[in-house]
Amino acid sequence: SNFERWDNEFRLLSLMNQPKSYPDEEVVILTQVIAHNCNIGYDSYSNLQLNSFNGVKIINLKHLKTLIDKIDDDNIDKHLVFEFINHRMIILDTKLAIDS
Repeated sequence: SNFERWDNEFRLLSLMNQPKSYPDEEVVILTQVIAHNCNIGYDSYSNLQLNSFNGVKIINLKHLKTLIDKIDDDNIDKHLVFEFINHRMIILDTKLAIDS
């Protein structure tokens, strides 16, 4: 509903005024999902605050990139799990996503 969307957008705006847990902490937001074969079914997701990636709490965008860059042949058969504050999740096939 429109109310839920507005409520979420106001909550995201309010994050700017919250104290940081770490000096380099940043809010990481998924603003939009660009439709692709590797993420079918998630194209309606937007304006979601990322909480964790593969079970690791995300501190900032650089931290997320570091975790993704560590994926190698030993864990290519696993999944990429993005968990958001509202308990929504995006689960992608690692090989399909990386090859995209």
